Amino acid sequence: MAAGIKNFQIFPRRTVTTRYSEWENALPFEQVPGPKSFPIIGNVWRFLPIIGDLYKLDTTELHVELNRKFGDIVKLDGIPGKGPLVFLSDPRDLAKVFHSEGEYPVRDAMQSTKYYREHVHPHPYTKVGHLVDQGCKWKKFRTRVNQLMMKQSNIDMYQEAVTEVTNDFVHRILQVRNGSNETDKDFIGELRKWALEVLGVVVLDHRFGCLQGTLSREAQEIMKAVENFHQVTYSLDTQPLPLWQYFSTSDFSIMVSALDHLHGVSEEYVARAEQRLQTKEEIRSILEKLVGQGADGKDVAVVLAVDMFLA
Repeated sequence: MAAGIKNFQIFPRRTVTTRYSEWENALPFEQVPGPKSFPIIGNVWRFLPIIGDLYKLDTTELHVELNRKFGDIVKLDGIPGKGPLVFLSDPRDLAKVFHSEGEYPVRDAMQSTKYYREHVHPHPYTKVGHLVDQGCKWKKFRTRVNQLMMKQSNIDMYQEAVTEVTNDFVHRILQVRNGSNETDKDFIGELRKWALEVLGVVVLDHRFGCLQGTLSREAQEIMKAVENFHQVTYSLDTQPLPLWQYFSTSDFSIMVSALDHLHGVSEEYVARAEQRLQTKEEIRSILEKLVGQGADGKDVAVVLAVDMFLA
């Protein structure tokens, strides 16, 4: 996604805390600018071939186009099965959203992923909570994970390992530069390799070897699963006429396959950590500390790993 551009769903009936003067001077929600929604057809036609001015735009392109036409705060409604969407482009507005969310923020996005975790593969997601949960369940999961991830001693524990990965990344870039000191290869792809390698070290106690000359089959399959997931979730969650809610579409099947694979990888490394703990006296890593908490801790470790893959 382009720098500085992010979209949020804003729920007009939700009570927020903000400065009184701003609240008093704010326009009614109905007056937020955006594409005009027509009776019955709403704004669906804008996403259709030939006649639609928003047809085949990805998330970033859609956001840029709405910002160009309507400004920094844009409302898009009239989409079947979805509430009104508000797109924000000014970082100051984004800050107000974050500061006003309260203890239990509502981010009712990623509906296809939520469906997968509640109906296709409910265990362990419905038990311990997860990224696309809401309310108390979401806070409980986040608090439990943050107590480990944000603890200074745990952060310090990974400093050397993450530095080693980053140095390997720098060495890798030096190797693939051309005569103009630029990379012929996809630089974003190289960054993704670095991110996966760091994730492996911090969350799964494993180096996937992403920064070597040749990717391992395991690393290739993980990166492909993540890529497939992000490619199809836009059409599943953002585009109108969500057919996957009525029958299994090709994109929905791709998403299920990707999530199944990432879940399987996460379970494998959690199982390895459990085996290590049977002969290990000292528990050090974040993964080992979660696994050491019993069955519930293992479930949290699996969910955390999958969520980190998708971040």
